[in-house]
Amino acid sequence: MSRVYVRRIQGAEGPAPAPTTSDSPDIKEWAERVTKYVPTEIVSAYILALTTIKTFTDSGVANNAANDHLKLSCYIGSFIFGLICTPLYVTKLAKPNAPTHNQLYLSTIAFVIWAYYLGGMFEAIHWYSALVGSLLLVAFTLGAGLIPPE
Repeated sequence: MSRVYVRRIQGAEGPAPAPTTSDSPDIKEWAERVTKYVPTEIVSAYILALTTIKTFTDSGVANNAANDHLKLSCYIGSFIFGLICTPLYVTKLAKPNAPTHNQLYLSTIAFVIWAYYLGGMFEAIHWYSALVGSLLLVAFTLGAGLIPPE
């Protein structure tokens, strides 16, 4: 299964699903879009980085300003690395000549929201709220599926 969402076109992979009587999008298609918009591989790598940073900086090392600076620097570096890797990764996975602009934007936004939800850098610079992170994640999950692909 591809990680890039591509709208099904009638005739390309069989007939398109029959339209529903309501105005809401097909739930299966909506769930597939949301799943593919989130860069799970990048988010997973980011979770590993956060866990590693926390483990090494909190394990018996004196809790001083130099350690806090190192921890913050690693958090910021991991966030920036994930932010750069997300559009590169989506571009690499896309089929040649397939439109991916919406997916690039949505995947990058998804990474930022997940990074905020997980804390890390945002927690270290005191810009973090677990409530806001959770609400952003819910809003993105519900709203991203409504954005049609190109």
